[in-house]
Amino acid sequence: MYIPKYTKPDILEVEMSMNGRDFTNDKVTYGFYDAFVIDVSPRLISKRGGTNMHVKGFGFVDSGAAEIASKFGSKDSGDLVCSAQSPCTNSAKFVDKHTISVVSLPQSVVNYKDGVNIGEDPMTVEVSVYNALYTSNEIEVHYIYDPEYKKLNRDNVPRNMQFPLIVTTDFHWDKNDKELF
Repeated sequence: MYIPKYTKPDILEVEMSMNGRDFTNDKVTYGFYDAFVIDVSPRLISKRGGTNMHVKGFGFVDSGAAEIASKFGSKDSGDLVCSAQSPCTNSAKFVDKHTISVVSLPQSVVNYKDGVNIGEDPMTVEVSVYNALYTSNEIEVHYIYDPEYKKLNRDNVPRNMQFPLIVTTDFHWDKNDKELF
């Protein structure tokens, strides 16, 4: 069987013929994959986990919900581990040919292979669209504390009038959980 060159990732139907004229109609598919990650948004994710991230790139195909996954790692240390020394992977969702949706894991379960928690260190986000073959583009994200709501000036705003709305928050950026601003 000859596999033609195909210049873009896709899933195509493959049909067979014994005489070059009469082809099967079995709806068997073959995938051409070459995923590449360009960006992850947002790059700052909640320490509690559950941040919806959009992985941007090309070569993404809808190969089925069971095939699409994400993996978290470290540029310096390779794969990170979560429970029972297993890699930090999570299911992901195909959005379109340039976007895969991923949900972050809680920082408390993300560790280096020696069991030390990732803490404030950056981690990479990679995706797989087929057979656990993950990208290796090393786009980094960082865990942060969620901003803390302090107050809102809504009580001072007259009804049905345009007035600036001021939300006051505290952002905690360093490992000592101190305010920087």
